[in-house]
Amino acid sequence: MTVNPKDLTLEMVQQMEQGYCFVPILTKAKMATHTGLREGQIYSMLNKRTLPSYTIGRVQLVNLAIIAEQRNSIAPIPVPFITKGKFCELVGLTEGQLLGWIHRGYIPTMKKGRHRFVDLLGLFSQCAGKPVEFLGS
Repeated sequence: MTVNPKDLTLEMVQQMEQGYCFVPILTKAKMATHTGLREGQIYSMLNKRTLPSYTIGRVQLVNLAIIAEQRNSIAPIPVPFITKGKFCELVGLTEGQLLGWIHRGYIPTMKKGRHRFVDLLGLFSQCAGKPVEFLGS
């Protein structure tokens, strides 16, 4: 079965346009859930480079920022930051994995008052390789 990577995130892009939060990376398992493909198919597509990847440590993730850029569908993002718990839920990570990546400096964060959030603008810029603007005012 041949799948065009530009079509894989159509549902996710539509959800984002309806007000859902869009994240720039997903685990293979989370991507499989969203697309209906098996995790092995996602793994194969990443290894064949038909899907763009983003590697953090030894974990290979699906790089949705590149897919969105290829589709010219997402330049600005809807929210500039997100809680660590919500990010883990959307991406498909455990909180322990995320905290380790934050501690090592792999995932950009920002502090608002006493709370630390995942910096989505910074992560999109990191994944896409160029600055990304915030949609809000």
